[in-house]
Amino acid sequence: MALALSASIKYPSLRKAAYTPLGLTHYLLKLFYLDSIVLEPLFRLFGFQYPRLQPFEQMRMQLLDPNFFPLDAPRLYIYSKPDELVHAKDVESHMEDAKKVGVRTIVAKRNEQCAHVAHMRMDPESYWATIHKLYLGEQTEFGEIV
Repeated sequence: MALALSASIKYPSLRKAAYTPLGLTHYLLKLFYLDSIVLEPLFRLFGFQYPRLQPFEQMRMQLLDPNFFPLDAPRLYIYSKPDELVHAKDVESHMEDAKKVGVRTIVAKRNEQCAHVAHMRMDPESYWATIHKLYLGEQTEFGEIV
C-alpha cells in the first residue's frame, strides 16, 4: 500500500521518506540538524541570534495553530495543582490563549491531588467518563471545569 502511494513521488529521497515508516521523521531530523549547522553560524556571523524556540514553546504555539488542529476540534485539559512538571497556571494560560484564537469547545478537569500524568491511575472512572462525555459531545460549554 505504501509503495502504491509513494510511486508517483518524483524525487527518490522524498519517495523513500514517504515509503519507510519512520523515514519522514528521519528526514526531518536531518533537516533540523543541517539547519543548526548551516543557518546558526550564518546568523552569528552577521551578529544575529538564531531564532530557536524551546520545544515546549513550539508545541504550545502549534497546539493553537489552526493548521495543526482545527478550531472546532474540542480541547480537553486534564491537569492538577500539585503537578511540578506542568504548572496549573501554564495550563490555564494555554486555555485562555485557546479561547482568544477562537477554539470553540474547551473543557478543563482540574485535580487537586494528582501528580504529573497520574489522573487515570488515581481516578480511572472519572478520567474515562470525562473523555467519553467529550467524545460524545455532551460537554460543550467553554471553560467548564469538572
